[in-house]
Amino acid sequence: MFQTFDHARISLPISNPDESVWAYAELMINAPWFVADCQITEDEISIRTSYILSNPLQLNELRANQNVAIKGLYVVSPPHINSTESWKMDQVAQVSTGVASEEDYKMKIDIYELCNGNKYYSSDISVTEENIEDIKVIFSV
Repeated sequence: MFQTFDHARISLPISNPDESVWAYAELMINAPWFVADCQITEDEISIRTSYILSNPLQLNELRANQNVAIKGLYVVSPPHINSTESWKMDQVAQVSTGVASEEDYKMKIDIYELCNGNKYYSSDISVTEENIEDIKVIFSV
């Protein structure tokens, strides 16, 4: 989903050999992605950092790390998801998955419930509360 380029690599003297630092990355598809505002605590040192995630399931991986506390989660959504003319970043209260049905067609979707009460659906079919089943919460604030 995110593509990096060798010419965008930055060398930092403090980075580990297994880490890479990039000046920029390309978003290869117009799909939602997340910014997780996190606090990392090791021993008595605590720092604030952000993670950029391409998949809702990565939220559970991040939360499984005992040293990481997710302080805020934001979804960055393209126009076809947020029903506007531009990309938007909204704070998320809950992320779920479900199965949306339209006539004989079923599709797995992600549901982004925003802190303001609105919902976005990762679907190209018409989605309403009535045509979603098997809803499973992945992340909740």
